[in-house]
Amino acid sequence: TGLVTNLARPERNVTGLSLALVELAGKTVELLRETLPRSTRFGCLVHSEDPLHRDFLAEAKLSATRLGLQFTPAILSGAQELDAALGALARERVGGVVVQPIFTLASEMLSTVVKLTFQYRLPAVSGLRRFAEAGGLVAYASEFSDLPKRAAIYVDKILKGAKPGSLPVEQPTRFQLVFNLRTAKTLGVTIPRPLLLRADELIE
Repeated sequence: TGLVTNLARPERNVTGLSLALVELAGKTVELLRETLPRSTRFGCLVHSEDPLHRDFLAEAKLSATRLGLQFTPAILSGAQELDAALGALARERVGGVVVQPIFTLASEMLSTVVKLTFQYRLPAVSGLRRFAEAGGLVAYASEFSDLPKRAAIYVDKILKGAKPGSLPVEQPTRFQLVFNLRTAKTLGVTIPRPLLLRADELIE
């Protein structure tokens, strides 16, 4: 979005911590393919009000193309379009759906997304752990369990005189792969054993 000049030295009056959600878009496509190896067509939900949606969609599409998959984007402007969008993807017979993490931030919207993926029997993956906890099939998430502490350290440095533009934007170095086995059973999905062995957590 151009908020900083570069991550190592923002060079503007801003710094912070990144969840790398756009960068994970391609990885979530790969994981969905590994989870559903017989599927050749996937959908992708993105929110047009999020300035990152174009980059997220581009990363996901690039990964799908590299894997030889058919890719159907659904660009929504709000939660009221979720039912129609997921219904349309189901009629397109997509094997699964990549969900932009913005749809999982608000509890009500997250609940709606999960409910509709069950209704239309669409296995889905997203980039925040809370997606799997709420009933989504797969989450591949950057792990910032100490995010408030890390942010407080930056605030402390700035209050002590550090210039924000000289503090690097901190990126995650650890990631979590989470499967919801209850959801897999409900949707009739058999998760390949190698993926189960790689998982950081299995929700039962």
